[in-house]
Amino acid sequence: MSRSSITSEHKRFTLSSILIFLFLAACGSPLSSSNSIQVISPQNATQIKLLNTLRADKIGNIDTLSFGNSSNTLLTGSQLPDNSIRLWDIRTGTQRVLVNGKGQGITKLAVSPDGSKLAFANALGETVIWDIAQQKELFELKNSGCLFNEMIDVDFNPQGTLLATSCAQIDNNHNVGLVQLWDIQTGTLRHDWQGTEARVWTVAFNPDGTLLASGSGGDLLAQQAGVVRIYDVKTANEVATFQGQTLNIKQVVFSPDGTYLASASSDGTIILWDVQGKKSLLTVKHPEGGVNGISFHPSGEILASVGDDGTIRLWDMKNGSELTVLQEEFGGMVYTVSFDPSGTVLAAAGSSGGLVTIWGIK
Repeated sequence: MSRSSITSEHKRFTLSSILIFLFLAACGSPLSSSNSIQVISPQNATQIKLLNTLRADKIGNIDTLSFGNSSNTLLTGSQLPDNSIRLWDIRTGTQRVLVNGKGQGITKLAVSPDGSKLAFANALGETVIWDIAQQKELFELKNSGCLFNEMIDVDFNPQGTLLATSCAQIDNNHNVGLVQLWDIQTGTLRHDWQGTEARVWTVAFNPDGTLLASGSGGDLLAQQAGVVRIYDVKTANEVATFQGQTLNIKQVVFSPDGTYLASASSDGTIILWDVQGKKSLLTVKHPEGGVNGISFHPSGEILASVGDDGTIRLWDMKNGSELTVLQEEFGGMVYTVSFDPSGTVLAAAGSSGGLVTIWGIK
């Protein structure tokens, strides 16, 4: 489905205009040019290259990663047996344990806009705010009402004053999804929204912090049709509801200008929604398995997605065409993906244990 109107609302961008962010990583060997993948973009040919594979021993599945506001460092959160958040220096390849997950796996992490704070959720259902520079816990968010092992996602607002969390709680003997809004200065609960689905899998603020989106569904064993909701942060009113995906919504992401929202589902689809028009614009689909993570390029015209089939896919969001498919060489499902702030590097990780692939685009 064509969307020529998007082109006029974004600056012109093609894949061939991206410069490679060059770096070396001591923990892995740069790959030769034979690992380049030729891509036919809407304009011309370009290349995507696997620059490096970052490795750390005795790390479980990596469910979450973030560049934060830096192109030089990458944060990863892992499951058993390591249960840690590691900080990788992209320029030197060094890595260190930044946070121990209290013996439980890290399910999601987020970096504050100024890069000073880290919020993470672990498998105990806890949400912790961490001072990155001082390397210490500031406080834990209390009285969330979330079930054990059910704190799922966290996201800072662009001002760094609020944190949104998602989880599941018990209501009348049934699991019910919950979205909560916290004041980061005081650690107090500002508002919560209870849905009708069993679990809220994902939350995301829009670029100016006025709207909060959530994506929900069932649990892992009893999935439900996905529902996307958008809330007005100031009034706490629900201003839009989007439906159209048959299984859990695993991630929602606003476009860089806030005009559009992408939702990824376990049914293998990604839908692009017009936020103000409150309608779907296009749908793309992984041919096998669910979609676990998505990330917009800073231009807003390209979306990266990762899934159960072990692939990373790049999509032209002007028309829904698939630009390329990258296959993780170490196998397994891919859970998380992110462009760096410059848009020249793409990182992905998943079920292979302690491995992060770094891709450059030119």
